[in-house]
Parts: sequence; C-alpha cells; structure tokens
Amino acid sequence: MQPYLRVEHHLLRDGTDFSSVHEKMIYLILCSYAGQDGLAFPSHQTLADAVPCGKTTVKTCLQTLV
Repeated sequence: MQPYLRVEHHLLRDGTDFSSVHEKMIYLILCSYAGQDGLAFPSHQTLADAVPCGKTTVKTCLQTLV
C-alpha cells in the first residue's frame, strides 16, 4: 500500500464533479483501495466506516458513480 494517494486538484476543489460530499469521499476511498489495474473491491461496510455514513448511502453513491 502506498503511503499517499495522488488526487487531482479539480476533484477536490470543483463541486460539480460529484452530487454530494459522501459521493466524493466514497470515490476517493475507492481510489485508495485500487490496485495498479484500477480495480477496487472494499465492502460496503468498509466504505461506510471510512466515510462515515450508512451502507444505504454507500450503495446509492456507488450507483451514481457507476
């Protein structure tokens, strides 16, 4: 695991890329779990604990992000 996650400034500063703060955080957490192939498979509970939010919020955000 890398000690840092490289995030482009526009993802952090632009409010139009995501519909909510939860969606933005879930996206960033997914990026932190992604391997070199870009795939990430954390559980809904893992994401909910990291944000923090409920699993229903995670599922809704994931649907929007897809």
